[in-house]
Amino acid sequence: MTTESAAVETPAPAPAGLKKGAIGIVAVIFMAVANAAPITAMTGNVPIAVGFGNGLGAPAGFLFATVALTLFALGYVAMAKHITTTGAFYGFISHGLGQIWGMASGTLATFAYVVFEGSLIGGCAYFANDAINTILGVNIPWLVFAIAAIVIIGVLCHFHISLTAAILGVTLTAEVIILFALAFSVIFKGGGPDGFMLNKTVALQRAFESLPAGAFGTAAAAGSIPISSTTPPA
Repeated sequence: MTTESAAVETPAPAPAGLKKGAIGIVAVIFMAVANAAPITAMTGNVPIAVGFGNGLGAPAGFLFATVALTLFALGYVAMAKHITTTGAFYGFISHGLGQIWGMASGTLATFAYVVFEGSLIGGCAYFANDAINTILGVNIPWLVFAIAAIVIIGVLCHFHISLTAAILGVTLTAEVIILFALAFSVIFKGGGPDGFMLNKTVALQRAFESLPAGAFGTAAAAGSIPISSTTPPA
């Protein structure tokens, strides 16, 4: 009597990484736009740029950045046809300058995003505390909002990415509507007391004028201030 042992089929391990077709092109576009953080830039960067930067020249600075990023995007897309690695800056820079510079750039970018995420949590907690205190008259410590934001982000990242994309689509749409409402309200009212002052706000040379001492590197690179003027007296 022969006994045939039944073959035990071992289930194949689930493939690592993002499932093919998990998100569509619309979700990808929403994520790309959300990474630019439009309303965060308006509430966080613009007041600092105007108050501690070059004041009226801040819009010109954004215009200059738009031109620079457009050129960068053109080069990035052209390189993406030939470099298919998923390492983002690490892959591109390693291809051009070597692995050491690529690793250094990737580490720097990671550190920058970690710091940026911490600042976003702090900003979210501050504005949430201010809104609740203003509307309801309840002063909840900002740390509670910060921890809640971290937990929500963790939960959304844990579950299926399509859920995150759907929530992101709703919030980003509301964000863009708010910014458009703000922009059109300013336009329809004719700007500030002195009008739009386009000659002082959007002319590109204004982006590098009246910069404070902390922005010396940018001003010197633009040639708007002489290096010798910043040399301390002997």
